[in-house]
Amino acid sequence: NALVPPTICPLRGNGLCDGNKFNEVPGGSALTDYQEVKIQESTSGLKVGALPRSLLIKCENDLVDKCMPGDDVLVVGTLIPQWQTIREDLECEICMALKANSIRVINSDEYLNWDGVDTEGSKSSREELAKEFRLFWENDLNKKSPIAARNFICGGICPKLYGMLPIKLALLLILIGGSPSQ
Repeated sequence: NALVPPTICPLRGNGLCDGNKFNEVPGGSALTDYQEVKIQESTSGLKVGALPRSLLIKCENDLVDKCMPGDDVLVVGTLIPQWQTIREDLECEICMALKANSIRVINSDEYLNWDGVDTEGSKSSREELAKEFRLFWENDLNKKSPIAARNFICGGICPKLYGMLPIKLALLLILIGGSPSQ
């Protein structure tokens, strides 16, 4: 993932530059921790013969070394295009990657009992989210106008899809709908 220093000036053909010696600008580099992690879906929920899907996760700064091989993780991030190596004799390929904003290891001690009460005796994150969801829909205003309430939820996701409510609704239905594979 390092940039290759140029050997000739890109403007050389235009007659604007005839330089071929490049010097690094002192203090011009910004260094950061960086790691790429490939995650794949759990094989326990797949049918016999099915291959697990995988996704490349790009981690920076404090997210580096947050998880180890074999960990079950919950990752929140932004989906970005991932360009494969460009060569003259090969067609360019674009894949998907996720730029991580948050990584949570869920097989650690604090998440061992994900469905109920954790080891501290407090409610788990799942129960708190279910309570918040229930309170949202028990609100009188949301009961009277469920379409407006749905639109409020849709407005809270994917800010780059501004004004594309049907696409946001379809995305939400794909993410939260369906049934688990058996």
